[in-house]
This record gives sequence, C-alpha cells and structure tokens, in this order.
Amino acid sequence: MSNHCLIAEVAVAAPLFKTLSYLVPEEMADRARIGARLEVPLGRRRAVGFLLELARGRGEGLKPVAAVLDEEPLVPPALIPLFRRAAAYYRHPIGQVIATALPAGLSGRGEAPPVLQRTIYAATDCDDQPRGARQQEILAFIRGAGEVDHERLRDLFPNPGPQLKRLLEAGFITARTEEKLRDPFLSWPVQPDTPPEPTAEQAEALARLAPVLYEPVFSSFLLFGVTGSGKTEVYLRAIDRVLAAGRQALVLVPEIALTPQLVGRFRARFSGRARISVLHSGLSDGERFDAWRQILRGEADIVIGARSAIFAPLARPGLIVVDEEHEASYKQSEGFRYHARDLSLLRGQQQGIPVLLGSATPSLQSWQRAASGQSTLLRLGRRAAGRPLPEVELVDMTETPYRTLLSEPLLGALKATLERGEQGLVLLNRRGFAPFLQCGDCGRSFHCPNCDISLTWHREQRRLRCHYCDYSQSPPDACPGCGGIDLEPVGAGTE
Repeated sequence: MSNHCLIAEVAVAAPLFKTLSYLVPEEMADRARIGARLEVPLGRRRAVGFLLELARGRGEGLKPVAAVLDEEPLVPPALIPLFRRAAAYYRHPIGQVIATALPAGLSGRGEAPPVLQRTIYAATDCDDQPRGARQQEILAFIRGAGEVDHERLRDLFPNPGPQLKRLLEAGFITARTEEKLRDPFLSWPVQPDTPPEPTAEQAEALARLAPVLYEPVFSSFLLFGVTGSGKTEVYLRAIDRVLAAGRQALVLVPEIALTPQLVGRFRARFSGRARISVLHSGLSDGERFDAWRQILRGEADIVIGARSAIFAPLARPGLIVVDEEHEASYKQSEGFRYHARDLSLLRGQQQGIPVLLGSATPSLQSWQRAASGQSTLLRLGRRAAGRPLPEVELVDMTETPYRTLLSEPLLGALKATLERGEQGLVLLNRRGFAPFLQCGDCGRSFHCPNCDISLTWHREQRRLRCHYCDYSQSPPDACPGCGGIDLEPVGAGTE
C-alpha cells in the first residue's frame, strides 16, 4: 500500500477516550474536511465520528471511512483545539464532548431538523395591469412593498395561491425562495434606545479595554461593579467597538431565563446595525439548529446564550463576555461536566481574543486572578445616574434577650412599612419548617444515608427530607440513640 494514503483522525461519538484512524477513500478525499461528520465502522456497527485532522501515511490495516455526512464542516477548525483541551482537562471522551456542543440531530445518526423555506415575491418592470380585480389588488400591494413573503400575503389576502400563480405566469412578478430562520425573538417589537452618556468609571473601564478591542490579543478583565453601576452598558459599548473592527462577540449569561431580557437590551441598542443570534439548550431543536448554522455561516454578529454557547462556531471572534461570572450555573453538572467561565478563558487564550468577566460579587478564583496580576481589574464603585445604594443594617442576634426568628429592628421596620401602606419582602433561603430535628437529651440529629447531610423537617408532610437526593423518611417516635422522646425542630425555614 502507498505511503501517501490520506488518513483521517476521527473522534467517534462513543465513550472512547482516544481518537481512531481511518483510511479516506480517494473518491471521498475532496469532501473530507476537518470539522465534518463521518460515518465510520466501529466494531460490528457503524458510528458517527468527527474529523479532527488529515495526514498522509501508510494505510495498512486501517478501515476505510464509510461516508462523509456533511457538504460543509459543522465545526470550524479553530474550535478543534478547544475540544481537545476540554476533553483532556475534564477527562471526558472527545467525541462526546463535540456531540454535546452540537445541536440535536447533528451529534449522532438521528435526523436533523428540516430546513424551512419561504417564498419572496417582487414586482417586475412590467407596467401593464392583470385582468382580475383580485390580481390587481395583490400586484398593487407587492409593487408598493418592494418585496413580500408568502406568509404576509396570506395574512392580507386569504388563499392568494391561484392569483400569485397567474401573476407569475404572466410575468408581472418574480419569486425566489430563501431559508426561513426559526428565531423566537425575531417577532418581538424593537424600540431603539439612545445610549446614555458613560459615567467617569465606565469611560475609564472602556479606555483600558480599547487597545485589545481594536487589535485583539488574549487578555482577561474582571469588571467588578456594584449592582446598578452599568456593567451592561460597558458590555454594549465594548461590543460596539468590536463590531466596528469587523469582528463578532459572544455573550454568556448564567441562566436561560435571563436571555430574553438581555436580548431585548442588545436588540434595542444594535437595531439595524448587527445581527443577533441566540443559542442555548432551552430552544427547540429547530431553533438551535438554525442558530448554529447561522453562526457557522458568519451571519451573526453577536451571539447570546447560556453555558453551552461557549462552543458557538464563531468565524471572526473578537470578544467573549461572561456576565455574572460567579454563578454556579455556568458549571454543567451531568454528562460532560465543564465550566463555561473557565472554557471562555481557555478559548480566549487559544484564539487570541480578550475575555471580559463581570460581577458584583466576583468568584474567589476570578478575584485571585485579578489580585495576582493574571487579570486586569476594572472597578465600577458607584451606581449609574448617581442613584444611592440601599442602606444595609446588620443585626447581631446573639444580643437578642430571648429566642426569636425576627429581630426587634426588623419587626419595627415591617410594622412601619405596613402602616405606610407599602409592602415588605422577607427572604429566608431555607425550605421546610426547620433545618433538622434534634434530640433534646443526647443532641443526636437525623442524616441522609446517601448524602450524609442533615434531613430537613417538613411539618405539614410530617417527613424528614434530603434536598440533595430527595430521600425521605418519617420521624421516629423516640431517639434511636438514647430512646428519648424530646425531638425538637432546630432553626427555622419558610414553612
């Protein structure tokens, strides 16, 4: 066999920690491109794999690739090093790492969602008029609008198909088809906003960011700003400069529920100037499929999403923003267990782009990086528009003369609030009636046999429950340690 056979390094979407080598048949050589999916033999079956690298060498003993599944690669080559490093660091099979990043239908042999099409009609230069009154009405609307899609015409003119067909045959209009994107935010009304004048602290932060926004190099920044200080405004202005340089921006948010709010803010600022794509696991299969392909084609200037969006296939990345970087929800807790904040720093380092982390309460890791000089600290210590911070009073409950859940200052403040006809909110981040039951004689409490943490007492259900694994049990009539019957709830919960 020749020493110049084309050999593919393939990451199979299976629980294998190593990549496999396959021979690329000559008839597939032109279509086998890095980042494409391949169908390959694996034992007695066939599996889907991802092409990571091509090389020339001896092909003795190698099985041939069965099929190339994609005309265009699904993953840009620039993301391959990120997948390799993430798989090695988090000890997860690289094929499954890539499969996790891809939308449903593209990660295995399952059918991909269909590509939707829409028909666009436009008037020709013909000045004549058709015979029918209905045709004349539809033609007049198309001429006035310039271009109209079929759905719009169907809303205005019930069952316009026969009339459109006659107008096409007579040469009054033309028709073309284009892909219809499934974007849940596309129909939302947009009211363009007016950018506020940046505060002195915002201007200083942007000035320190400016050099790496125009000429991207890897550098990490921690934007430490109090609540209401205008961190989002810094994001918006920084991204504006990135777009002006012809690059794209990736914005990560900790929760899917926060995405619509941020998308609305970005659409209001960049209306008509930038294309925004949303990518997260809460979208339907079709919506995520369309968003991935739109980003892959370079048709999205700004990508907003939750942790899975760190793998967005950006062709010209210029900035990664991680909002509320301290949030624990950036860590995937099942399957491929990765941390999106840490991968954002890795991706920025590999692709030579700046990473901006924002928080009012930075994580210990990010704070240490800033303190040690590995990251640049940007401070926003004052609220925008001169709004004051809320007053916070810390009450020492050890000085309370008797056992009570609510302190005298809190009771007084709640009473005054009600007398003014206002509302008060008491936050207690504990479920159940009490954190645990305790024997008054020997001090014994009850623990989960699976998690070894205290079982929470739910009085209405009369159950002791673990809030980690949902194990529950009925409380005993007597202490199993000493036989005492003085079992008392300790602490307080929302129940």
